[in-house]
Amino acid sequence: MTPAEAICTATRNMGPAARLDIGQVRAGYLADLLIVDGDPAADVTVLQRPELRRAVMKGGGFAYVNPGVLS
Repeated sequence: MTPAEAICTATRNMGPAARLDIGQVRAGYLADLLIVDGDPAADVTVLQRPELRRAVMKGGGFAYVNPGVLS
C-alpha cells in the first residue's frame, strides 16, 4: 500500500465502511483536518513528527494551533 492509500484507508474509506457520513471535506460530513508541513502522501512519517504539526481543525474550527506558527 502506498502512503496515500494507507491514509485514505484509515480516513476517507472508514466512513462508508462504518456506514457513517465521516471522512470527507464536504457539506453534511464530519471531517477533522490535520495540517502539517510536508507531504504525507510522499512520506507518511510526516504524520509521526510533532514538530511538523501546524494545526488541527475539528468541527469547522481550530482545536489546536502549534505555538511556533504564531510567533
